[in-house]
Amino acid sequence: AGFGRLARASALLLMLKNLYEIFFVTSSGISHRQLVLGQFHQKLCRMLAVDVTPYPIVWDDRERQTLFAGFVLATAKAMGIELRWGGDWSMDFEVKDNQFDDLVHFEIVE
Repeated sequence: AGFGRLARASALLLMLKNLYEIFFVTSSGISHRQLVLGQFHQKLCRMLAVDVTPYPIVWDDRERQTLFAGFVLATAKAMGIELRWGGDWSMDFEVKDNQFDDLVHFEIVE
């Protein structure tokens, strides 16, 4: 992924942090504390996916996760970032055709 796209993805995460109380996890080693402090840009450059959910966490609230995903996807699109969401892997805006839902998962499309 190009540096410009990753810089925009970093800006997207900062915007989400400022607008929502969110819980953020990733296998790249970025901690929730680093997100809160905005100290994750270097690690973000090494990853293409994150798991993000509104806080307090309600894992089985599909409607809440879907509404949040719509906000994230629209914000990313406005910033020139193409994301794939784990609630619509095919990116066809048809959420009922998913074989597997990972409603907190977002990844940069290359």
